[in-house]
Amino acid sequence: MTKGSISCWTVSHVLMEGYVISQIQLGFEMAEAETLTESGDGTSHQNVQYYSWHINLKAGDYESSNGVKQHVMLFLGITPSFDNSSKESIKDWNLVLDSIVDLYNCSPLGK
Repeated sequence: MTKGSISCWTVSHVLMEGYVISQIQLGFEMAEAETLTESGDGTSHQNVQYYSWHINLKAGDYESSNGVKQHVMLFLGITPSFDNSSKESIKDWNLVLDSIVDLYNCSPLGK
């Protein structure tokens, strides 16, 4: 049993490190995939447009050692959007994907 408390500073750093690592893993899975499908959907709330982004691809199973790849859906996040146009949607997609690719390429896995 753990006694004491964890500081807000520690919690914020653990969350940030987890986010960065998850983005690097997404970049790795995308780089290793033979093909992938990008998908998203939007909705509005109080006149603000929001989009949810995800990709589908075949990825290895980290639980087993047989090397079999299976279809997985990976969540990329939810972002607000300026408007509901397809031009803005493409711009938002590029921001999401560029962020993942940049982090991955700066990591040891991306070199």
